Amino acid sequence: MRREVDMWGEVHPVTLVQLQNNQVIQVKGPKDHQRTDSYYTLQIGAGLTSWKHLTKAEQGHLAKVNIPPKEVIGEFKVSKDALLPVGTEILPTHFVAGQYLDVKAISKGKGTQGVMKRWGFAGGNASHGSSLQHRKPGSIAGGNTTPGRVWKGTRMAGKMGGDMI
Repeated sequence: MRREVDMWGEVHPVTLVQLQNNQVIQVKGPKDHQRTDSYYTLQIGAGLTSWKHLTKAEQGHLAKVNIPPKEVIGEFKVSKDALLPVGTEILPTHFVAGQYLDVKAISKGKGTQGVMKRWGFAGGNASHGSSLQHRKPGSIAGGNTTPGRVWKGTRMAGKMGGDMI
């Protein structure tokens, strides 16, 4: 994400999309799928890598269609009229201004964080006998012998960020 300023001085958020050597590797039709409903998919490879980083199956798959080794291979459902021939490179001109895209990325890693930053806990009182309890989570398990353990999914301090979103 970044911001762009137009000629009137208004700020607009924009997403920059980087297309690294995207090529169509395979076109699949209804007969290629094991399902009863018919749909079409495009298999697309992105980025460049060395042949030694691919499995033998991937090497044969790419060599058969005479495409250089790709770092990432993905498959996308498309309509019949949106099919592209094998080997077509997808360039920025493929998209139109204002078109919506689904984007995935890894969030910034923030390391080990407490419950206040990680989960938005309010924390304890700053005074009135709360010695060393300002940023603590409070009781995590509840009662005495019941449940006698910590419930799965209890919000606690831990690693924050570095997730695929």
